[in-house]
Amino acid sequence: MKAAYLIRCSTKKQDYERQVRDLNKLVKLWGYEPTPPERIYGEHITGKDDATVRDRASIQHIKEDAEKKLFDVILVSEVSRMSRDVTSGMWYVRQLTNLGMPIYFKDVEIWTIDPQTGIKNSNAESILNGAFMAASKYLKSMKTQIASGRRNSLAENKLILGGVPLGYKKNGGKDKETRLQLIIDEKTAPIVKDIFEMYVQEGCTMKTVGLVVAQKYGMKFSVSRIHLTLARPLYYSGKHLVTMIDPDTSEKEDFWLTAEPIISEELFNKAMVKRNTNRKVVEPYPVFRTYILSRLIKCPICGYSFSPRPRSGGKKGEKYRMINGKITYSWNCISRIDNKDNCDSHITLNDEKCTIILWEFIKEELISSANLSNEQRQEKIEHLSEKLVNAQNDIESYKVQQGQMQKRIKKAFEVYMDAPEQIQDIAKQKYYETAQKCQLEIAQCENKIESLISQTNMYLDELEYYKQPVKPIDIIEEAEKDETVKRKLFVELIDKIHPYSVSFGVVVLEIYAKTGIYYILLDTHQRGKKRIARYISGNLAIWQGGKRKLSDYEEGNYFLIDSILLAHKLTEDDIKNGKKYFDFDFKTTEALCSYNKWEINYDLW
Repeated sequence: MKAAYLIRCSTKKQDYERQVRDLNKLVKLWGYEPTPPERIYGEHITGKDDATVRDRASIQHIKEDAEKKLFDVILVSEVSRMSRDVTSGMWYVRQLTNLGMPIYFKDVEIWTIDPQTGIKNSNAESILNGAFMAASKYLKSMKTQIASGRRNSLAENKLILGGVPLGYKKNGGKDKETRLQLIIDEKTAPIVKDIFEMYVQEGCTMKTVGLVVAQKYGMKFSVSRIHLTLARPLYYSGKHLVTMIDPDTSEKEDFWLTAEPIISEELFNKAMVKRNTNRKVVEPYPVFRTYILSRLIKCPICGYSFSPRPRSGGKKGEKYRMINGKITYSWNCISRIDNKDNCDSHITLNDEKCTIILWEFIKEELISSANLSNEQRQEKIEHLSEKLVNAQNDIESYKVQQGQMQKRIKKAFEVYMDAPEQIQDIAKQKYYETAQKCQLEIAQCENKIESLISQTNMYLDELEYYKQPVKPIDIIEEAEKDETVKRKLFVELIDKIHPYSVSFGVVVLEIYAKTGIYYILLDTHQRGKKRIARYISGNLAIWQGGKRKLSDYEEGNYFLIDSILLAHKLTEDDIKNGKKYFDFDFKTTEALCSYNKWEINYDLW
């Protein structure tokens, strides 16, 4: 006899090993063949199952192999390892029983089918139903107890949740009353002091503090981490906020832990005043005055700004490359240039090309309505507001429809579960038919909801844009004559730019504009005076080689294109499976942009 194990374990390795050890004893006692690792089905999983939506991976896998007759019986150490939900657990048992597969539950010492005679145990379902119900109640009770324990620990000044702030550590040791309390970390507390003391000095910025601290302590410090440190009142007040969510009510509870301060309140207040008044100025420092892209291009790897460097001359005796009597520049990551960080960025951006392309993009996409009158802008606002309300109402309608389909599935499932044995096959077929039909309708609704959500996001972005103060067309004309004015427009309309390399000379620029995120596709291999770059909204595409990538999809140099753009490509299976994105490489995405007229025609000179 060959046995398979169904395992459900916590993140602790010991839990997994204990279940396997217990089941190995049974296999040896009964004289079965030793169970190899490939016949142990299970994974780390928390929470309840829901068989009306989908089986969990281990259940699906063991069912598939049971159909192939790869083993003779299934052993489970405890009922709760099969499932912690009554309905789902009974559904799994019935599915495997219908396959003629005997299951043994060690904790209640019961077989669903006698492995020797193949006769079903008529008492198994009622016994297991009670056991599953007890497991479900125990799970709820356990969560409540854990939450209660955490609540008590937090009330006793013990850091049981969340990370430890820089400059502190847990006390440690064997004393349960003090080992989880926050105390000053003598190794990292000086870093906190240095950050505050350096920042309040005249001329220091968060970036310069981050670079100095990183070099001094050999640790990476981004501007955002410096900002987080400077904004944490704990360092002077000695009070640390921890928020916990109650599993029974889903309400948030705040707890204040106490620790010894690291700096004085006076020093913290000086830093706070500087943070509140030292906002990002529109004008760059004098040395960067003509560099329109200064402090806008950010390295997606280390977070530091790109810095301009003169391009070497291409002719004999020419120190720098010149165009129209001006030195040309390239942009590179400053931390890589100055060896401030172990950044692996190899991207080099041509200043002339990027500036021209971004300026044409700004005119085309970000301030294209500059010549609209106030009346025209108000009409657009009212029209967009109406479309937004309609889309939101449609979303709610589709959600209600989904809920109705879920109820139909659940009702059909309950009928099947309660059906007498003589009509179980009929009830089972009816359930499958109902579930298939309803799941298809749910998937169709989900696809429509996703499409409507994308539309509402675009409507909101447009509304925000049209509600902003008008940019007169003469400002555009003035900007094309005065680089200082152009620089102001760039800073007002764009927060940051993340460049990503696709291949040599081919890049994707991720633009974080005030009105949303965009991608500019730039292939620098084009020749001739007239050249084309393409762009696409971040509401419709996601670059999987960047920070915005979706974790459910493989990382790589390609785009995920929203299915609302390619509705004609959706098959019935796509709709049934709720397909949201199509994967496109750089060239295919360029063609898609060109088809939709999302193009930037630019001349170098």
